[in-house]
Amino acid sequence: MSSTTKKQPMEILGEEISTQLQGFNKLQVQNQKLTSIDMFTKVTLKHIKVDPKSDKRVTLLANLGIAYKSLFIRFGQLKDIDDAISHLSQVTKDASSHPDQHNHLSALAASHQLRFGLLGEVSDIEQAVTQGKEAVHLVASKNDRYLQLAGLAHSQAKLAMAEINLKQKEALIGDAINNLLEATQLASQGHPDLPEWHTNLGDWHYSQAEISSTTQQADSTKAKEHWDKAVQLAGQTKPSVWCSAALGHSYMIRTKIDSPNDQKKFAESAVQHYLVVAAGTPHDHPDRSLWLTHLGLAHKLNEQYSGHDKRIDNLLLAAESLKKAVLSPSGRPLDRIQACKHLANLDNSPKWDAIKEKTFAYKTALGIIQKFIWIGKSIEQRYKDSGLIADLAREAAAFAFSQNNPFQGIEWLEMGRGVILRQIIQFLPHFVKSAPKIDNIDKSVNHHFRDVSQELGDILMTSTNGFAMENIKQKVHRLAEEYEELIKKNPEIHGISGLQPKTAQEYLTIVNSVKIGPVVVINVHKSRSDVLILLPEVPGSSQPSKPRHHARILSFELKPIGKLSVYDDLEVAHRDLNKALWDAKIRQRTDVSSGESRTIGVKRTVTIEGVLYMLADYVVSSYTPTLHLWASMAALPLPNHPNISMLAIAQETSAGAPDLPGTKKELKNIEDVVNKYNLENKSSQQNINLEILKNGQVTLDTVLNHLGKHYFVHIACHAKQEIKDPLKSGILLQQKKLLTVGQLLKSPLQDYNRYIFLSACETSKGNLQSDEPFHLAAAMLFRFFGVIATRWAIQDKDAPLVAQVTYEMLLKNGWNNHGALAKALHIAVHSLRKSAGQKNYERWVCFVHFGF
Repeated sequence: MSSTTKKQPMEILGEEISTQLQGFNKLQVQNQKLTSIDMFTKVTLKHIKVDPKSDKRVTLLANLGIAYKSLFIRFGQLKDIDDAISHLSQVTKDASSHPDQHNHLSALAASHQLRFGLLGEVSDIEQAVTQGKEAVHLVASKNDRYLQLAGLAHSQAKLAMAEINLKQKEALIGDAINNLLEATQLASQGHPDLPEWHTNLGDWHYSQAEISSTTQQADSTKAKEHWDKAVQLAGQTKPSVWCSAALGHSYMIRTKIDSPNDQKKFAESAVQHYLVVAAGTPHDHPDRSLWLTHLGLAHKLNEQYSGHDKRIDNLLLAAESLKKAVLSPSGRPLDRIQACKHLANLDNSPKWDAIKEKTFAYKTALGIIQKFIWIGKSIEQRYKDSGLIADLAREAAAFAFSQNNPFQGIEWLEMGRGVILRQIIQFLPHFVKSAPKIDNIDKSVNHHFRDVSQELGDILMTSTNGFAMENIKQKVHRLAEEYEELIKKNPEIHGISGLQPKTAQEYLTIVNSVKIGPVVVINVHKSRSDVLILLPEVPGSSQPSKPRHHARILSFELKPIGKLSVYDDLEVAHRDLNKALWDAKIRQRTDVSSGESRTIGVKRTVTIEGVLYMLADYVVSSYTPTLHLWASMAALPLPNHPNISMLAIAQETSAGAPDLPGTKKELKNIEDVVNKYNLENKSSQQNINLEILKNGQVTLDTVLNHLGKHYFVHIACHAKQEIKDPLKSGILLQQKKLLTVGQLLKSPLQDYNRYIFLSACETSKGNLQSDEPFHLAAAMLFRFFGVIATRWAIQDKDAPLVAQVTYEMLLKNGWNNHGALAKALHIAVHSLRKSAGQKNYERWVCFVHFGF
C-alpha cells in the first residue's frame, strides 16, 4: 500500500473521535468513551509540538479544538473551552485559504458562543456573530450552508439577549429568525435538529412580539405555528435532551399567550418534557441545574391549575426540584443562584418548612456570589454581572430581619454587597501588608502566592473595561484559577481570610475597639425596610453590656409610608427616617443583642427643623460603602509622615461645563489657612508644604503624577457621574479629559494617603447598582483614610466656606486620629447651615464624609 493511501494511526484515531463527537454532544456517549477523547487530545498536542510543519497540522488542530469544545459541553470547565478557542483560532489564522475554513470558523464561533454562556462577556458573542457571518460568506455548498446559517442565527439571538437598545435587539432577532428559517428550508427532511430549530423560531418570534407593537399579532401567530411544527416533528423521532428542554420551555411560554382552555395542558406538557430532561442528564452535567430549575418552575406553574390537594403536591415537587438545582455541584453559578431565589420565593405550605428552606436558599446563594462575580473577569464585566443579582443581599437581609435575626441580616448584607470592592482590596498592598503573618505556611508557597497575586492584580487594574487580546484574557483565567486554588489550600495565606466578610459579633468587636461611635446600617427592600445600629459600650452607662460582645445592636423596622410620588412625600419620608434614627440613637429603647426586635410606628408630628437640628447637633456622621471596607480600614496603621504636604487642584473653566468662579476664593481660603498654620507653628518644624495646580496645569497626567504624593488632597472641579458605567465616572480636567474611577483603580499605588476633599458635584452619588457602590468617593477609599464628597450638585458659593472651616478645624484639633476629618466637616457644615438657613438643607446635607 502506498504512503499516500495508508492512513497513520493518529488519523484513524482522529476519524474515530470525530464520529463520536456528535453523539457525545447529545449526551449519548457514556463516560468511558472520554478516555479515547482524552488520549486523542494528548497525542495530537504532542504531535503538533514535535512536528509543527506536518501537513496534517491544520486537521489535527481543528480536531483538537473540537474535542476540547466537546469536553466543555459535557463538563463545563473553562480551561477546555479556552483551549478550544486557542486551537481553532490558530487554525483560522494559519489556514485562511483552507477548503474547510468555513467549518473551522463555525466551530470557533460556537466555542465563543459557549464561553459567553459561561462568563457572559459580550465580546465573546460579538466575535461569534462576526465569525459566523464570515463562515456563511465562505460556504459554497448548500449542503453545508444550512449548518453555518443555524450557527450564526443562534449567535445573533444570544447577542440580542445582551443588547439593551430595543431597536438593535429587534434587528438582531429579525436576522436570527431569517437565518434559521433559511436553515430549516435547506436542511433535509428528518434532520434531527429540526424540532429544536422550530422551537427556537417560536421562542424568537415570541420575543419579537414582546418588543414590537407593530408586528405583535403576526409574531405571536408565527410563534405558535413553529411550536406546533416542532411538536409534530419531535413526535416522529426521539428528541435529544436539548430539544426536550426547548419544548418544555416553549410550553411554559404558551401558558401566557394561548387560550385559558389550553393552559393547564401546556403546563402539564412542560412538566413531562422537563422530567424527560432530568432523567436523561448526568448528575455532573453543567446544564442540569438550569434544567432542574425549569422543572421546578414548571411544577410551580402547574400548581396554579390544580385543585387544593394537587396544588400542595405540585408545590412540594417544585421545592424538591429547585433544591436539587441549588445543590447541583457542576451547575453554573448564575443558574444555581437563580434556583436559590426561586426556592426562597415559593409560597408557604403546611407540608414543608418554609423558613428553613428559605434560610438555606439565601445562605447558599450568597455563598455562590464570588463564583459568579468571578475574579477572573474584568472589573467592568463583574459590575455588569452584579446587576443580574442586584437585590439578592437586601432581599436575604430583609427576610432575616423579618425573622428577628439581625445578626444574620448583617452577615448576609456583607456577603452580598461590595463584592467587587472586597476583591479589589485583596490586590492592594496596603491592606495585604497589614495582615498578620502566618508562620505555618511554607515560604516558597507565600512567595509564589505573592507573585501570582501581583501579576493578576496588575492585569486586572490595567484592564478594568475588558481584555484586548485573547491570550491576555486566558492568562487572567489561569492566574485567577491558580490564585483561588492557593487560597483554597492555604486559607490564611497573606492574611486573605482576614479580608473576607466577618461575623456580626466581629463587627461589634471592631465598633467597640475603635470607639468612634455607633454604626448605622439601613436596609431598604420592596418587602420591608430596616435600620440596625451597632452601638459601642459606653463607659459608665447604666445599660448592662453583653459579656460576649461588649457592644449592642439596636434593630427596628420602618413602617411603610406608601408610594412616594411628589416632593412633599419625600420630605415627609426624610423627616420620619431622621426621627426614627434619633429615637434609636438617643433613647436606645430597643435592645436586640439577644435577637429580639420591634417595629416602630413613626408619628409625623416633628418638624424637619426639630429633627435635623437634633441629629446635626449631636451626631457626627460618616459613611462607608460596606462594613467590610470600614473594618479593613480599621486594621490599617495610621500613616506617619515627618513632612506633611497638601495638594490643591482647582479648575475655574471646563469645556462644555459652567464656570466655577468660586474656586478662586476656595484656593485663596485654603492658602490663608495653611499660611496661618505655618506661621503659628514656625518653631515646631511641622509646617505644611502646599502645592497648587490650577486651570491649564490641571491635566490628566499631571494630576495622576501628583495625586499619591501628598498627605492632604483638595480637588475643586466639575465631576461627572455615569449611572450605567460607574467606572467611567470621574473628575473633569483640562482638554475634556476625565480622571475616572477606572483610572484610579489601575494607577500605580504609592504610600497610603490621609485625606481627600472632593469639592465637586455628585462625587458620591449613587448608581443603578447600589449593592456595588462604585462612585468616586468609594474608589478614593483605596488611597485615602478619609474622603469628603458630595451627594448632588453644590452651590459654587458654598464650597469655599466649607473648605475653609474644615481645614481650620482639622489643623487646629489635630489630624492624626480616627474621625478627625469627619469632625472637622461636621463643624464646617454647621457653619454653612447657619449661613444658608436650616430650611435650605439641600445646600448643606449634601456634604458627606466617607471612611474614618
